[in-house]
Amino acid sequence: DGSLETKELLRFEPMSKAGKNPVTAVAFADDLLKGSNGSDIDYGILSIGTESGRVEVWAVPIPSDTYSSSDSKGIPKPVLLRAIPFNDGHFDTVKKLSWRPRTGHANGLNNDGRLVDLTLASCGQDNGVRIFNLVIRNTI
Repeated sequence: DGSLETKELLRFEPMSKAGKNPVTAVAFADDLLKGSNGSDIDYGILSIGTESGRVEVWAVPIPSDTYSSSDSKGIPKPVLLRAIPFNDGHFDTVKKLSWRPRTGHANGLNNDGRLVDLTLASCGQDNGVRIFNLVIRNTI
């Protein structure tokens, strides 16, 4: 019939020590992180901005093409990689997040191949722009 299939891959509500906040901005980085212990699940790097001005970076599992919704119990939970400290973030709603496109090192890896070096920009209702450099391990 020519229709395209839409399949929900993951659903979660980010909750950190700061509690629940409505999510107002999201952005995926180009890079993928590898699962540990020979896992065949890769992790996407997802930044999340909230109404309270919080910026968080999460590793979210990206199931393979063969994933079916009946396998959902076998998918690991997202992992909070980094929460930008409040004094470095926005004091009002985060409106937009964007990862700097990758240039230089292959797959964004640094020279030892175990760390991913990324740059994230954010803007908020507080009229501020913030740019963060993050170094993240390549394996979850």
